[in-house]
Amino acid sequence: RAYLVKKEFDFGKKPNMAIFAPNGFGKSSFIDGLEFALSAHGTLERLGLKAVNNQAGPSALAHNLASDSQIVPQVEIEFRNGNNIHADIRDASTKTRAMPDNFRKTLEHIKILPIVRGFTLRTFVENQTPEQRYSEIARWLQLAPLVIVQKNLRSLRTKLNAASKDNSKAAKLLHDLNSETNMVMSKFSDAEFLKFVNSTIIPTFNSKVVMTSFDKEDDAYKQICKLEEEEEKLVGLTSLRLLHGMAETLYNANKSQGSTHARAVGRISEYETAEQDLSKIKKSEEMERNKAATAMFESLWNIAEPIFNGDNIIESCPICDTPINQTTIGSQLGISEHITNNLKHLSDYAAIKQKLYKTTIARDQSRSTLLKYLKSMTDVVAENDELTNSLKLAIDTFLVISNELESSQELSTSKISADIQVFIELVSVKISDAEKTVDRSSLSKIKNKIDSLFRLNLDHKRNILEQDETRNIIHSLDAQISVIHTKIRNRIQGLLDQLQAPMNEFYKYIQGDSASTIKLVLPKEEDRNQERLNLVIDFAENRENVQPSGYLSDSQIHSVALSLQLAAIRQFNQAVPILALDDVVTSYDAEHRRSIASLLAQKFSNFQIFITTHDERFFCYLKDQLPQKYWQFKRILKLDPNSGPVFADHKVTPDLIYECWENGRSAANEIRQAEEEWLLRICRDFGTNIRIRSTDRAHSYDRGELASSLASFLKKCKLTPRKLDTVKKSFLESLQMGVIENFGSHFQDNPNASASIGDERVRWSEFVDFTNQFICHLCGGQRFMRPFSVEKPICAKGGCAIQFQFTQPDITQ
Repeated sequence: RAYLVKKEFDFGKKPNMAIFAPNGFGKSSFIDGLEFALSAHGTLERLGLKAVNNQAGPSALAHNLASDSQIVPQVEIEFRNGNNIHADIRDASTKTRAMPDNFRKTLEHIKILPIVRGFTLRTFVENQTPEQRYSEIARWLQLAPLVIVQKNLRSLRTKLNAASKDNSKAAKLLHDLNSETNMVMSKFSDAEFLKFVNSTIIPTFNSKVVMTSFDKEDDAYKQICKLEEEEEKLVGLTSLRLLHGMAETLYNANKSQGSTHARAVGRISEYETAEQDLSKIKKSEEMERNKAATAMFESLWNIAEPIFNGDNIIESCPICDTPINQTTIGSQLGISEHITNNLKHLSDYAAIKQKLYKTTIARDQSRSTLLKYLKSMTDVVAENDELTNSLKLAIDTFLVISNELESSQELSTSKISADIQVFIELVSVKISDAEKTVDRSSLSKIKNKIDSLFRLNLDHKRNILEQDETRNIIHSLDAQISVIHTKIRNRIQGLLDQLQAPMNEFYKYIQGDSASTIKLVLPKEEDRNQERLNLVIDFAENRENVQPSGYLSDSQIHSVALSLQLAAIRQFNQAVPILALDDVVTSYDAEHRRSIASLLAQKFSNFQIFITTHDERFFCYLKDQLPQKYWQFKRILKLDPNSGPVFADHKVTPDLIYECWENGRSAANEIRQAEEEWLLRICRDFGTNIRIRSTDRAHSYDRGELASSLASFLKKCKLTPRKLDTVKKSFLESLQMGVIENFGSHFQDNPNASASIGDERVRWSEFVDFTNQFICHLCGGQRFMRPFSVEKPICAKGGCAIQFQFTQPDITQ
């Protein structure tokens, strides 16, 4: 996020690192890189999965100039496990930002993300609800699936409990009972049903018939059913209705509501519609065929098209040599447009031909279905009745005619449609007459009324059974939930017990032995809602189990959160002992900061630790408490917009400069930075004097100041570097000016001015030649020092300590 050039951190010799920098210098980008590499979704928690509210989304992962600089934003990490080393790269520029296999394998052994950030410390203590805190702890302990089980069981019980108390179905059944019995019955009872049927319904048919039980197996009910069936057979209603339905399936002219026109439906009308569609398609096909008749030279045109549509002017036809101006159309453009239009006709004809094929198949299927249905209907029509005999004769005549016609010829359905319509009207009259001969109120209506009461009673009993079963399920579920919750509770409590002791140990280490004890408290066992975790303290004898936020100071709140996360990481991340702390001492005083540094040194000696901080005193405490043998301590001096955070030990390597030239880019910025770095180091080694300036730039010196300070010191010590053949004046004077470097790295008023790579190569060669003079003439060392007791610097290499002097070239050679 802050780096615009590749930056590598090597922990091969010193596995731990602390970075100090003022705010806004990019120190947290190191922690960001680790979090991104180990993130399940390839983003930072504070950025989120998309830009919404106060989150920036994954687009903020990369440096804002990465795309313009043609840089691929990515993080590469090399993990070492014993003698096994595996490295992988995670790309931040792709949409998916997939996690590499090596990162995934490492993450499988990390129970808790080993990153603690100062701005999120208080969330767990103050902002999270007990339910959220419970889920967070369960996620740390890899018990999230058990939490889901608990939530699902609670949800299921809630739904079942609501269903058991839902009386809407019972109320509706009671309403239907009142409607069916005309308010005579007000409750469900077999005895009441039996009394109502025998006193109100059956007497309208025969007062001597009495049901002895309200059941379909009752003899009186069976007698009513038998008589009702015999009456229908007696008048032939069943067979008449069957014939009427079959005839209407063939052809039925219905008038829709509010319309004066009949709309025919049925097998015959379906066939007629299919024939009409086929006739229309045939006419369209014939028209398109005529249009396409003149466009049959498509393959020939495919060859000629590049010629007629090209840029060259054609005087005569390339096939028949007829001059273009003597053809019917008379121009090259006209011929091209004419053939294009004709080719369109070919396309239209192909489409209508395909439609004709599909319509023909649909007509054939409709015709076949009609004939099959007519044949099956003749098997049902009886021959002992004048009405059905006439219909059978009409169907047979139609089938004979259809057999004589070819499959492509159209069948005339007007005669059979009229015969079926007449048959439907006559059958309707016979059905009406038959229904009039029977008193439906005495049999069919009575049976239907009793059957309706049977259904109501059955629905009522089923509803009671469902309610009973629901209550039984709730009872069984409660027992199962109790067992499951107890098992999960014991498991989580056991893990919390492992966490609680080190958490309080760390808290007291930071805040002192008199600090209140922190408790992680689960609900009581009899509490149905077990998915809660309360974080409380015993503040005083009359203030036990209180919320920390109401009684603790800002520093103590941070200490509670920090202790909890440190304890969880140390307890559960032993497989991958890594810890990253990002500005975690914001609200601490000096004594507490020293305690945290001591805590890390004493309790996390087996962890690889990365720390970033803007607190210089805390940084100094870390240097004081932590062993230099295993720790790197780095300072960021500034945030360079062209590269990123510039560390105090940062060096521009020659390889970086040569890489710029190989890619055709100017290296003026890199050369200028390399000069500044060398000047700063040599001035520090030689102990040169420099003016102390205003506080806003108290420790930032430009190249000119450093070169001037070095020149004054060398002059004072009577140390004179040899002149370079390509530079007429002192190189240090040239270094103060930096014409070549400034020309390539600073804005130029002349828009036509540009940096010269050739000039840069010469300038770099001069700089290398000049700096090679600052080498110990005895041992070849490049580092020097100047104690206060000596005037000239001496070699800093152990065992040498010879006074520095410039080696003069051998003029005899």
